[in-house]
Amino acid sequence: PVLWKYMRGTVDFFRSLPAFALFPFFILIFGPGDPAKIGTTSWFIAFIMLIASSYAVRQANETRLKAARSLGANRLQTFLLVMLPEGLPQLMVGFRTCLAFAPIVVVATEMFSGTQYGLGDRIYEARLVYKIPEMYAVLIFSGCVGLFLNKMFLVLVEKRIHWINK
Repeated sequence: PVLWKYMRGTVDFFRSLPAFALFPFFILIFGPGDPAKIGTTSWFIAFIMLIASSYAVRQANETRLKAARSLGANRLQTFLLVMLPEGLPQLMVGFRTCLAFAPIVVVATEMFSGTQYGLGDRIYEARLVYKIPEMYAVLIFSGCVGLFLNKMFLVLVEKRIHWINK
């Protein structure tokens, strides 16, 4: 809590920076191509997960934490057996949000990066030459991929983390 109190303003500042506007910065750092796209996407989702993780840690019931400590659990055991199971629902919300936004960031950076591959390039090229049906077909395909990823993630969560939906 003390660390979060001092870091919250900094985190809020950096997460408010538009990831797409930082794309040229990532091109300078990593060079053109996939590393810059990965860097931009990582920047964007890192703050989503940082905030989700901070809330997940604070989800832990203080009584359970004290009980674990009084029973002799060390810090790692307390984290693995109390904090993590109680914080997983919030972490899964963060992961699911990242799963939705990461492909959007990748497609958008492909539209601006001048790459010759990817859905973003296909959308951009189709728009330039007025192939509107192709452009919408790629958009619909992109939405279907996102829907599939979300459904698979939910199946995994319901199967492995059964206490979230109860």
